[in-house]
Amino acid sequence: MNKFVKSIIFIWFSSILYAQDARFYQYEMNDLFLNPALTGDRLFDNRGLQINVNYRSNSSKNLVNGDASALGLGMDIPLGHRFSVGQYFGNNRAVDGSFNNFNYFASASYKIINSQMFNDNHMLAIGMQLGVVNNSLNTKRLYYESQYSPFSSTGFDQNLESGESYAQQSFYKLDNNLGIVYRYKIPSKRLALTSGLSFYHISRYNKNTTLGDLNELRTNIHFQFHYDFNEKMGVSPHLLYTKQGITQDINLGSFFQYNIHQDVFPIVGLNLIANKATVYQLGLRYKNSMFKMSYAFANSRNTSFVNNGLEFAYIHTFISKEQTYHVGDFEDKFNSSNKEEKEMIQIKSSKAGDNYYLLKLKLIVDRLDVLINSKEISKLDIQTELNKIIVEIQELSKMTTTERYLELANQYKLLITEKLKVLETKIHQ
Repeated sequence: MNKFVKSIIFIWFSSILYAQDARFYQYEMNDLFLNPALTGDRLFDNRGLQINVNYRSNSSKNLVNGDASALGLGMDIPLGHRFSVGQYFGNNRAVDGSFNNFNYFASASYKIINSQMFNDNHMLAIGMQLGVVNNSLNTKRLYYESQYSPFSSTGFDQNLESGESYAQQSFYKLDNNLGIVYRYKIPSKRLALTSGLSFYHISRYNKNTTLGDLNELRTNIHFQFHYDFNEKMGVSPHLLYTKQGITQDINLGSFFQYNIHQDVFPIVGLNLIANKATVYQLGLRYKNSMFKMSYAFANSRNTSFVNNGLEFAYIHTFISKEQTYHVGDFEDKFNSSNKEEKEMIQIKSSKAGDNYYLLKLKLIVDRLDVLINSKEISKLDIQTELNKIIVEIQELSKMTTTERYLELANQYKLLITEKLKVLETKIHQ
């Protein structure tokens, strides 16, 4: 077999192996790489701009010419309570740069059902990404039969002439991705179940041997369950099934966080990649930032060159100044106010959405308590007052509050829902 034919076989094998998308085991820290519908998504709030960085380095004795690495950089922001935008950069470098896959996508999502609207625990979102993919091959970094040297530690000496003349190759392609996500959550209990389906590289390319046509369709099916036992402890089991070309991954894992001091939450986690690797995770969440690192140990020598590796992930979410108050600040202020002070708060806060919104919810709770506990109000009067309250509730459903007050608002909403059920029973007795 001549050198040129062997070179083409090497190029083809390397391309098939590495033209696939990067693999991040801490995929829950990389929403835009997992599902476009997660653009701007926040589990229990609706804070501002969020950035995430994922970096993974693969090292193995099986790699003749160095290590492989993958980098992902994403940023997104909600624009209101339904529409979100973002962008994602990714770079997958293999065998010391001989093959490189770069991609950039602009991302957008729309919440068909918004779980932050009044008395609604469901969220359904769709998302799309449009961008460009670049595959490049640096032929100067490849080894050839003519460069074999028994005096080299790797067995090859690139200072020797290869005898090949073809140049570096680089191809660009337009691409697009689609996704859908459904979530059911109970904010008052800090519980959420998320499921999603996404397709990457929908613009299927012709299956031939050119570098520009190597990105296979990637399908992701993912599930995540989040539950906070209390204010200190929380757990997040998750499952990801990925299929791209002939490669399939089943990633099952969970991470646990515990509050040791104020806003400090150490994180430990474990992931099992079916028949491939075991991933140990360690991290820290502090206020609006989360950092995690992991190391994957391959379960088989046959897969060690793609499954061994150290990975780092970081997320930071920015919030505006008006969101820096503690949730209890307003509640304490309200409870310590007399009737006149509460009326003053309502008047002065009518242009400041948070206080007005929360005060209206609190007053509705108080009025419902009066209707429930009073034995002197007739059923007709109860129904009349209830109709007025329902109108106010419908008006409030068009409003919302910033994320720092969202938990308190949801607690009020839950109380209102429960008291409405009690009143309904009382009217029909």
